[in-house]
Amino acid sequence: MVNRTDFIVKRVLPDQSVVYLSPQASLTYPLEFKKNSRDVVMEGSASLRSLKILTGHL
Repeated sequence: MVNRTDFIVKRVLPDQSVVYLSPQASLTYPLEFKKNSRDVVMEGSASLRSLKILTGHL
């Protein structure tokens, strides 16, 4: 998805995380996230607010 507007756009991802994309920023993500990972690619200015924190073993 690419924000082609002149405004910040809010989008909710499949895992209910919220992304705010600045104008001309882009975000690529799968339709469904894997159980133990949530890989996204952001280009430009964006803010991600995650409801879940995934941690690995220390």
